[in-house]
Amino acid sequence: RPRAAVVCWDMARNPVGRGYVLYRLLERDYDVELVGPLWRNFGAELWPPLRNAGLNVRTFACDTLDDFVPRAEALVAMHRYDLVVVCKPRLPSMFLGALLQRASGCPLVLDIDDLELSFFDGDEDASRADLDAHPGEPLREPYQHLATRYAQSLIAGVAALTVSNVALQHRFGGYRLRHARDGDSFANSPQRRAAGRARLGIQDDEFALVFVGTPRPHKGVLEVARALHELDDASIVFHIVGDIVDEALPEQLRGFARARVVCHPNCAFYELPEFIAAADLVPLIQSPQHPISDFQIPAKISDALAL
Repeated sequence: RPRAAVVCWDMARNPVGRGYVLYRLLERDYDVELVGPLWRNFGAELWPPLRNAGLNVRTFACDTLDDFVPRAEALVAMHRYDLVVVCKPRLPSMFLGALLQRASGCPLVLDIDDLELSFFDGDEDASRADLDAHPGEPLREPYQHLATRYAQSLIAGVAALTVSNVALQHRFGGYRLRHARDGDSFANSPQRRAAGRARLGIQDDEFALVFVGTPRPHKGVLEVARALHELDDASIVFHIVGDIVDEALPEQLRGFARARVVCHPNCAFYELPEFIAAADLVPLIQSPQHPISDFQIPAKISDALAL
């Protein structure tokens, strides 16, 4: 069987979630490996929801560009692939993917599922001259603003693109490849629903809103909590399944004192169908004022529709 590499810019956090989708889509026809660095300031281990997913993973720990480059080159020297898929246009994934593609002499596909610059202030591309004008420190962590601006400037030179939604297709072109889910593994049943509700502690007389993912302000979690606070109905409970990384968010949620909000840690990908099956409603709202929302289709939509 041919071999494929799905290259991610960070293997310790949720950016690798889209890499998981690409991995599963490819594995019918390829022996697939999930490849990428672990930036120590984000965590020294694979993102928890994927740790028991049975994936073939190749990774290496690094702190800065200085140790990322030689470790990326060492990995490339030992492995060959028939296809390289770069997940997200960030400089670490594009650099590593280009090295693998050149060493293997194989096709490269770039997959885009977010406008990466929407996570920063300002969305202008950066040129090589911009990099040369800021030597050293701005590229020390090559996933930050200047490096990401430069990575975006490279998209036009990639021969094959896939994108997750229409907005990204209008901006960059490429083929649409939605956040796919396996219909068999997401099949619903009364047994699965009962098991999920038991694990989340949902009572039979409660109406459960379930959010599974990385809760951030632009994903509507505060709007849901505010609505429940105004409704003041103890039978409606909002369950958030996913580690909260925004330090201000817990205190903001506590400000809606009459809302029943229950937080749970990250779940593994194989547990996802059970938790979604437990829901009476999946809130999908995103803030239209936030630039991330303009180009993002939440994977929660695919999760909910699959069930």
